[in-house]
Amino acid sequence: MQQMLNALHNGDVAFASRMHGYIVPFMNAMFSAPSPTPVKEALNQIGVSVGGVRLPLIPLNDTERASLTQLINEYRSREDVG
Repeated sequence: MQQMLNALHNGDVAFASRMHGYIVPFMNAMFSAPSPTPVKEALNQIGVSVGGVRLPLIPLNDTERASLTQLINEYRSREDVG
């Protein structure tokens, strides 16, 4: 996010646009369910143990979890956009 904003501030609109396209899917995933549910799930999946959510929140369902897992795996396999 900081790289994108710095690029935009410095007039590198092309790089800022690429960065925006790179982070939007992940941002959308983080807000696909009530916060902090997707964030905690993503952190747990990448090995940062933060536990589950407390009531009244509920964990992601299997479909939501699988979508998030797929997105994390895609990000892990991507080359640096810069």
